[in-house]
Amino acid sequence: MLTRRPEQARGLVPEAADWVAFDPELPETWEHTIDGADGVVVLGGAPFFRRWSSWDEFERVATGGRVAANRAIVDAIARAEHKPRVLVTGSSVGYYGFEVSEAIVTEDTPAGTDRWAQGTGRYETEAKRAAQFGIRVVCLRTGIVFSPDDGMAAQMADQFRRGFGAVILPGTQWLPWIHIDDEVALIMLALNDDRVTGGLNASSPNPARYREYAAALGHVFGRRVRLRLPGLVMRLALKDIAEAVLYNRRMVPAKALGLGFEFTHPDLEPALHDLLTARGGR
Repeated sequence: MLTRRPEQARGLVPEAADWVAFDPELPETWEHTIDGADGVVVLGGAPFFRRWSSWDEFERVATGGRVAANRAIVDAIARAEHKPRVLVTGSSVGYYGFEVSEAIVTEDTPAGTDRWAQGTGRYETEAKRAAQFGIRVVCLRTGIVFSPDDGMAAQMADQFRRGFGAVILPGTQWLPWIHIDDEVALIMLALNDDRVTGGLNASSPNPARYREYAAALGHVFGRRVRLRLPGLVMRLALKDIAEAVLYNRRMVPAKALGLGFEFTHPDLEPALHDLLTARGGR
């Protein structure tokens, strides 16, 4: 496991065979781990749901960090004597751009043209350089991951449990969500199935509108969701990245479904119940 904080990672991921300090500027300290590896998965990046001071900060820290990580990994692959077979890099639904649209987004949908798409395209472009060395490259375009102790649903759980959950207006915006178990399973699919190449949408086959998500989250805790919050509140809270919530996309995992992949948690409310009550999440 390549990580900026090896000691912390030992506690979070005790099953790893080793924990190696990763710094894109110091490849000599970690690139030996690439040589002889079967595959490489790049998932590093700053947390999305935090209060960014500006778009410039988000672009510099979040996007810039992912670009630098992919560039360093591909450069290490280029120097490796025994190269990995596959590189799986974490990407985003942002590849398709965020706009008001009812269109279904699949892997055949062209890249967007807004700043989100441009930023995501930058780190996908860095990863795709590995193809020139005969490496199969997969860009995992992930929606919003639900897990028991982190991410959007977990962070909002206490609010809904106490009866203060709200629908962020207009409520019709799409939420391309995925259960953490299915996210991991899709990563394994990308690693092991040679048919998977290029973009791979990582989201439930049943994307929900935000009002449906809020109602399901409230129902998990036996609460009716009566509050309505204007989008302005989200803009004040998230500032420049509020677009990703207010104008998310109706993304579906067409490629995975076409390969016969079966989702363990395809439906919204049972997935939330599994994570936030059955597993004792927040």
